Amino acid sequence: MRSSGDAEDRIAKAFLDLLDKKPADSISVKEIAEKAGVSRVTYYRHYSSKEEILERYAGSVLDSIIDGIHSGRIRAGDDFWKLVSELLGSSGLIDRMNKAGLIEKFFMMFESRIEEIFSSVFRIDLSVSRNILAMEFVMGGLISLLRTEMLERRGISREETVDFIKDLETHIVWGK
Repeated sequence: MRSSGDAEDRIAKAFLDLLDKKPADSISVKEIAEKAGVSRVTYYRHYSSKEEILERYAGSVLDSIIDGIHSGRIRAGDDFWKLVSELLGSSGLIDRMNKAGLIEKFFMMFESRIEEIFSSVFRIDLSVSRNILAMEFVMGGLISLLRTEMLERRGISREETVDFIKDLETHIVWGK
């Protein structure tokens, strides 16, 4: 007998696979359940909606950055930026959230975790109001740069965006 976590994972994988092929609004719960090899009852035991699948997926991708920092696997510098670049690219997270009409939800989730990333990776003292303002300023620009439409419209690659963010880390001196 398979564990409930296995069913949950199969449902999520089935939806993500289908989402790579067609828009979210044309994917039915029945189709997801069939592809995952579960009943619709099992689907609803684990997820209340397709959006919830994506929200959990986004959370796990973003949390893997935080976990990597805390475990010491990811350090400031190239390791961090390489991971962020790989996660955003290979996970297809931004594109999938955008296709499902949840891009703003992604940015809210990203922003909710960025404070910990800034303090852990950049070692920014967030008890200083100027540092908080600087972080919010950078976040606003970063979110704009990460938006798929803006990147495509202006011909900016994700690699160029990551390189730019690396330059910020190298050249900005955070005042106290």
